[in-house]
Amino acid sequence: MQNVYTDKEIEKKWAELEDVPTYYDKEEKQRLSNDWWMWEKDTEIDEIWEWFDMAHSKGVGWLSENI
Repeated sequence: MQNVYTDKEIEKKWAELEDVPTYYDKEEKQRLSNDWWMWEKDTEIDEIWEWFDMAHSKGVGWLSENI
């Protein structure tokens, strides 16, 4: 996968994600309450985390511990 975003850009978006409104559906899956960046309302947060994991050179584990 070729990424069009730098790690620094991804880190800024990761920091934004903390303030994005979410909700839990009937199956207790966390989802977006509104459209955000490249994802539509109701997107499952796990799907977004998977993208960040693949897009950032150090992965989502590093992002969650360092950003």
